[in-house]
Amino acid sequence: VGCLEVCLAPFRRTRAARFFRKHKDYIEAAGTLDAVYFVSCMGDRLWAFSIGFFIADLGGLTWVAIGQLFDSLVKAVALPQVGKVLDRVERHLGMQIILLCNNIFIACSAISFYFSLGKYFDEGITHVLLLAALLLNGLSRVASEAQRAAFMKDWIIVIVDESKVGKLSTHNTVCTAIDQLAAFFSPILAGYAMMGIGKANTALCFMAWNVVSWALESMIVRRLFIRTPALHVRGEKEHEATPDDSCANSTGSLMVYIRQKCFRPAFALALLFMTVLGFDNIAIAYGNDQGLSPETLGNFRSAGALIGFIGVWCYKLLDVRKVHVVAIGAIGLVLQNVFLSLTTVSVFLPGNDFDLGGYLENKTIAGWVDDAYGAIVSGKKETTDGQEKSFEWMWHNSTSLLFFFLGITFARFGLWMADPAIQEIMQETIPEKERYRVNLTQNSIQEFFSVLKDILVIMFPLAATFGCLVLMSTTFVFAGMLLYLSYFVTEGFPCKREKVRPEEEEMVPKLEFNVIEDGVHPELIELLEKGDVEKEAPLQTNRTDAL
Repeated sequence: VGCLEVCLAPFRRTRAARFFRKHKDYIEAAGTLDAVYFVSCMGDRLWAFSIGFFIADLGGLTWVAIGQLFDSLVKAVALPQVGKVLDRVERHLGMQIILLCNNIFIACSAISFYFSLGKYFDEGITHVLLLAALLLNGLSRVASEAQRAAFMKDWIIVIVDESKVGKLSTHNTVCTAIDQLAAFFSPILAGYAMMGIGKANTALCFMAWNVVSWALESMIVRRLFIRTPALHVRGEKEHEATPDDSCANSTGSLMVYIRQKCFRPAFALALLFMTVLGFDNIAIAYGNDQGLSPETLGNFRSAGALIGFIGVWCYKLLDVRKVHVVAIGAIGLVLQNVFLSLTTVSVFLPGNDFDLGGYLENKTIAGWVDDAYGAIVSGKKETTDGQEKSFEWMWHNSTSLLFFFLGITFARFGLWMADPAIQEIMQETIPEKERYRVNLTQNSIQEFFSVLKDILVIMFPLAATFGCLVLMSTTFVFAGMLLYLSYFVTEGFPCKREKVRPEEEEMVPKLEFNVIEDGVHPELIELLEKGDVEKEAPLQTNRTDAL
């Protein structure tokens, strides 16, 4: 802030300088929140990318699915209850607790992976350490989701509302852009780290990073809370009893979620989690099993993040041009489905191992159980020849694999137009007293679909059946688009935002809708003549629709 003031000194009479001086507290608060959000995103993205390789090395694609299944189960069960608690506790205390849990659990999980990958113990202890790492990682994911909800669904709304000049769409764009920048750089950094110092030492670096990260984030959050009085209190309405407060289980939170105006857009977003067509650990492990190098997969993931960043920029561009947020979400979901059609085509191209008929013909129930059990116990992988492949190899030898990764890469454009749009719809419609409960219930439902997806991956872990998972994924993404479009239709095809009156304009209480003479209301003239109002009283009124 001091540096900016010095830079603006020669331009103190400019509009930008006046705006900065007038709203310095708001700019500082929003910038501080963005800074701590960036630190958090970098740590989470680096860890999320690397852990897929850690688990794949120790147990293969099946264990990757088991790890994600466990994460999703923990989040699906715990998040609604965590949201209910966070809606009641003081903001700063809740944030400090989830920051501590997120970073400490990741640090402990990284230590477990370090000893597992380093082969310091026999096979039995190594499997125990792997299970411990997965357990700790699942707990860290709960804290991470709660932390993201606090940043995006509560703190930023309070800061924007207090400022009277901020816009949620602007901050959604900034936070999503930060997330995509972290997603762009983290695979590159993690990929080169794993290739340079090895996976075990990379896990050790994560332990050190999260300890430092926790101290840094905790200090910044405390400073932000002290300097932002609006964060110290919640509205009185939050302490009022509601019919659902008596429900001490997830059913009450679910009913609160269902009755929201934004239910259909939110549930459409949840349907997108029933997919293997994202850059999660399953897609990374699938590419790894096909022989692609961590560098190649990291480059694809970074390209997807860059394209997602462009999608976020287009979301903001359309918002500036007054396109309605509901219409932006519809455009994004349509584009996502168009690009994901490439993955459907990839299933039937040369080079794809999809052969469901042959797989079912040669397998009995007992044989299928043996395959699933063997994949879990031995962690066997179907790597083609043990050699890591590059992008050039894909271009010349595997059209199917190329189409698959290009499809999920370019689909990020539509996804990251739709995601911030749906988030904005939720921000604008969910009552303050229900923010944590509704948003973490939304995350819980998303994890429920992720659980179903992980179960199917465990049941069909082979490349011959992966095409079924691709077709299932495109079906659910298409269903999400249809549900959202139904909301778009019932909202009356909103394409342009309505013109909003300036918030600074003081509204005059309505007396009655009759003619205003010379800007003075006739009833006020009558009161003046009777002596009921002092002549110095302000009688001029604005010629606005509000009157």
